[in-house]
Amino acid sequence: MSFGQPDASKLAAKGDIPGLIRALGHAKSGVRETAVAALAQVGAPAVEPLIAALRDWDVREAAADALGHVGAPAVEPLIAALRQGDQDVRMYAARALGQIGDPRAVGPLVAALRDHGPLVRSTVAEALGNIGAPAVGPLVAALKDEEVREAAADALGHVGTPAVEPLVAALRNRKMREAAVEALDRVGWTPDREETGAIYWALKGGWEECAQIGVPAVVPLLAALKNPDEEVRKGVVEALGDIGDPRAVKPLAAALKYGDSEVRKRAARALGLIGHPGAVTPLVAALKDRDREIRKQAARALGPIGDPRAVGPLITALKDENSWVRHAAATALGKIGDPRATKALVASLEDEGVLVRIAAATALGKIGDPRVEPLIRAFKDRDVLVRIAAAEALGRIGAPAVEPLNAALEDPDEDARVHAAAALSRIGIAPAVKIEPDGQIGNAPVASAARVDAASS
Repeated sequence: MSFGQPDASKLAAKGDIPGLIRALGHAKSGVRETAVAALAQVGAPAVEPLIAALRDWDVREAAADALGHVGAPAVEPLIAALRQGDQDVRMYAARALGQIGDPRAVGPLVAALRDHGPLVRSTVAEALGNIGAPAVGPLVAALKDEEVREAAADALGHVGTPAVEPLVAALRNRKMREAAVEALDRVGWTPDREETGAIYWALKGGWEECAQIGVPAVVPLLAALKNPDEEVRKGVVEALGDIGDPRAVKPLAAALKYGDSEVRKRAARALGLIGHPGAVTPLVAALKDRDREIRKQAARALGPIGDPRAVGPLITALKDENSWVRHAAATALGKIGDPRATKALVASLEDEGVLVRIAAATALGKIGDPRVEPLIRAFKDRDVLVRIAAAEALGRIGAPAVEPLNAALEDPDEDARVHAAAALSRIGIAPAVKIEPDGQIGNAPVASAARVDAASS
């Protein structure tokens, strides 16, 4: 249609609505844009032509803004356009509804989050965010839908504070929690130290934060342990061990059979930290793991638990092909302190591994068997640290060790003499040499088998 160029400003001043509507059909886009702007001031009578103008490529953005300005009278027609128009009409209808902010639009907008057009969905999410609090409930419910949860999370993030409480509650729903975390991130929520905070950090991979939260984090962590991602499992078992809750024993025992060796190793360590008797059987089984690191960690874990059921398997582990496993087994037997291990530990005083011999001597001292002959023989070991460990062990045993300790005061190595003197002092016998307050004889520093043992862990 073509006619003379109208003056939209004059038409608006005259209140000539039909004239303004006709101007929407003018060939020049500038005239159409001026008419749209003028119709924004008219109100309800302008709604229908402005809805029609949403189909005009050149003025549709201005028409959407004009409808937003009209407000409530435009809501129902815009909802109809949202349902029935082409993709561009739907997008601009959603934009106008977001500007108006009428709660009546919330339901239709939430339904439009399933629109096949990505630009429509994005605009719908933004519109819901602009509406604010009235949109929170439906948006949170929309987090269950995989197709719309990202857009819903964006919208909730834009809503801000009113969305926090429902989103925190959504963390307890497995289908919604990941999207809820995204939305809470956008809101800027600070996680609490309760279970919801633990769920948040578990989904974010914040294993240290979960461990700091403590017991309330156990349930979310156990759920995360089922995640097939090995990196996630590593962090989870680490956190569960640091928390030390017995509820984690059975799942961690199952983790000892996972394919990833690092997960198995961390699970063994975690079970040792928890220290529950329920971990003994799976840890004993782990002493036969194909990976030497898991065998070593299982042996270490059994020591702090202190269960006598572990003594036999640990004695067997003293013959493991790997010296680090043998060392861990000897150390664990010393912590358990069961006399049944004495014979095997005495044999380990002849082990080819220096650290194994040190651990065996230390363990014998902790067990406190009065038979000192093996430890006396250990004073002839070629390694000074083994001789030091023997001296410390004899000091623990007491009176039966006095004679060999006195003989050790003649050891050619200064450190061995110092530790023999210290052992005699522990027993209550004044040594034949003077020990300075800093633990030295003269200016000689004291070496420590315990320090070597700690360095190997």
